[in-house]
Parts: sequence; C-alpha cells; structure tokens
Amino acid sequence: MTDISLAWDPVFFSADATISNGDLSGADPLGTAVIVSLFTWGRARPDDVLPDDSEGRRGWWGDNFAEVEGDKIGSRLWIYARSKLTPETISGIKSAVSDALKWMIDDKIVEKIEVVAARNGLDRLDLSVTIFQGNGNKREVRFDSLWETLKNG
Repeated sequence: MTDISLAWDPVFFSADATISNGDLSGADPLGTAVIVSLFTWGRARPDDVLPDDSEGRRGWWGDNFAEVEGDKIGSRLWIYARSKLTPETISGIKSAVSDALKWMIDDKIVEKIEVVAARNGLDRLDLSVTIFQGNGNKREVRFDSLWETLKNG
C-alpha cells in the first residue's frame, strides 16, 4: 500500500515521514493511508456549499488520470474550514471522512470502517477512525482537535 509511513503530529497539525534506524520507515501502511486520504484535499461535489474564499472545487490533478473510472483521492474536509461547529457541520465532516476512506473497503483492504466525530467543548472536534481488518484485527487512528486542523490548515 505505501512505501513510507507518515506519522500525525497534533501539535503542528501535520504529518511527516517516519524514520527508523536512520532510514524511511514503511511500518504503518494503514495509518498512512488514512492520513493521505483525509488530508489530501479531494474535489468538492457539485452540490457542496463551498467556503466564501474558495478557489474552485479543488481536488488532486492526478484524479484526471485514474486507472479506474471514478477513482479519487482525498477528502472534502476542506469545505468545512470556514463553517461554524454545529451538529450539521459535524455530520458533514463525519460523512466526508467516511467517503474518503470508502476506497479501503471497495479495494478489500479492510472489512469495515467506523468513524466517530465528537464535539469536545465549544471549539474542539475529535475524530476517531476504527479500521476492522478481515483477519479480526482492528486499528484506531485518532485526530484530537481535528477542528483546529481544519481551521488553521
């Protein structure tokens, strides 16, 4: 799935390649796939309400050359960056995360994915993604303060 692993840094709201014994590590392909899927800005749908300062519907240019028709990378999380943190926004974010990760189920990499987006106070949204693999293993990837990441992105 990946050649290198990315580790999420909640302090700097970013991901960076991991190093193991002085070399790039490839030890966490599922976690890396989640990070790339969520924090690469995907193309907005025609019915998405875009932020006021948006520069179009965005999206990754490589999607124009997908080997499988309709195969896209990234999420629509970016469209919520200027929204108020309301129940509707939280529902939209949860849906955008589920949509961005659906390819893992479609490609039979995982069996099921559960997404929990929980408001934590007035200005904080925490996100938990639990990935269920076919072998019975499960993996949780957490993004505490996701709202700050989107707002400061």
